[in-house]
Amino acid sequence: AASDVYKRQHYPVRFGTHVNSQFQPSMIDKINVSSTPLEDTTQTTTTLDYVRGDYNFDQLAIDLDYKTPKRSSGIHLFKRSYAGREGQFFHPTGSSLPLQQSYVLDYLSENNGWIAEASAGRFVTESGLPDSGVINGSLDDEILAAGLIVRSPDKGLQWTSHLALFHQWRKADVSWYSNRQKQFLNRTRFHQQVSGFSVGKIYPTIGLDLNLQSISKNDSSFVERSWSTFYSSADLLGSMPTTVGLTLIEEKAFPYFKVTQSIQLGILDLDAGIEQETSPTHKIIMNDENDHMDYRRTFFNLCIIRNNGEVSLVDQSTKLTFNENIYSSSQTGLTYALSLYDKLEFKGHYLLRSGHSLLFDGIGTSILFDASYSGQFNRFDMSLHFSANGMLGRSNDFQFHPIDGYPFEYYLYLDEPDDIWLLNASAEVTISSMTIIWSIKNILHAIEPTSLQLFPEKEEGDFLIQHYTQFPPMGRIVTIGILWTFDS
Repeated sequence: AASDVYKRQHYPVRFGTHVNSQFQPSMIDKINVSSTPLEDTTQTTTTLDYVRGDYNFDQLAIDLDYKTPKRSSGIHLFKRSYAGREGQFFHPTGSSLPLQQSYVLDYLSENNGWIAEASAGRFVTESGLPDSGVINGSLDDEILAAGLIVRSPDKGLQWTSHLALFHQWRKADVSWYSNRQKQFLNRTRFHQQVSGFSVGKIYPTIGLDLNLQSISKNDSSFVERSWSTFYSSADLLGSMPTTVGLTLIEEKAFPYFKVTQSIQLGILDLDAGIEQETSPTHKIIMNDENDHMDYRRTFFNLCIIRNNGEVSLVDQSTKLTFNENIYSSSQTGLTYALSLYDKLEFKGHYLLRSGHSLLFDGIGTSILFDASYSGQFNRFDMSLHFSANGMLGRSNDFQFHPIDGYPFEYYLYLDEPDDIWLLNASAEVTISSMTIIWSIKNILHAIEPTSLQLFPEKEEGDFLIQHYTQFPPMGRIVTIGILWTFDS
């Protein structure tokens, strides 16, 4: 869909995304077999997605999908370049290669009830990083990943197998990063499930998840480790999916369980759950004293559903125990979604949040208002989109590490960071199979003279956005793109 282009531009959505992921139940007991329908037709589809914008923003994605009866394959190519507002992402070698590029192949087939799905990809980053000297630092990163899923027919016993391989190496050469040697991460996952049998009136799924990992944080340290989880899942009482099992890490056994409950009572929809999980320590904080972390997640969601919308009361929390220290994160508030006349849609949230490092990014209140309109103008399909995201009550004790990718405590701020209001808008027009998309991010900075009149307490530069002290603040960015689909 054309709206997917808007979501893929990522400016800036990282802050808060990490924390939201901490509240989601783990996928230890799930193997996600593709739900893509395999039709009895032959079709070739090519999609061209090209975007140009401020600060040398240049993004191209090409998708080639080929479908025959009971088979589907695809080639997906992607590249993106972006200099940054102050040229901070120019590579110090002067390389003209894209900042990011990727190549992905996928295949899906069905034969007499057997489903096979395979995918392989290469993901490359060659980016400059802002540094204190005249020349930028650099980040060079490459990931190779592949996966294979096989599922037997749904007749009696059903077997599902998932094999995943992951290899990453990277080197960050910048003065403010302590580890400037090459780093490696390798992981192999082999996940097996058996279902289709009964124990009395219960129809369980038995699973075994095996993991091998090796990590090198610099030229002198190398760590290998393995862990496995054996579990059984079943839907108890018709509305209570439950998983229990054991996780084995370094010859130590830890309990694993996940219980969720879904109840519908008229216009009320209740979802709640709790999960206890133990996993090896993250590569950034691993040491010889403790080789595991304990997670406990709880969530509660009470939703009122009407014909044209819904409002939900949410309460989510995560607790991490590591090396006898307890870290926590929680958010409580409201979410909503409303549709009017099949053309107007509104959604958003108001969340109060708190937490500690490793799980929290320091945003105390998150407010989101999102509005979209879709309709026809003359003979063309048209859609408009506007969003306002408030990141309020920010703590001066937290930052999100731009290389290692986790929140950490940082005590060098002298003042509390300012609240952030990020306003974005986009417009899309579809002509036949081509969609033209125009978007603007950080509207308040784009119209700074007017914004200063509307908010007299603000000063010039206050509408720039800065999440990390070593990076220059971000301003507005305007892009225009074309999404073009060719069938057969």
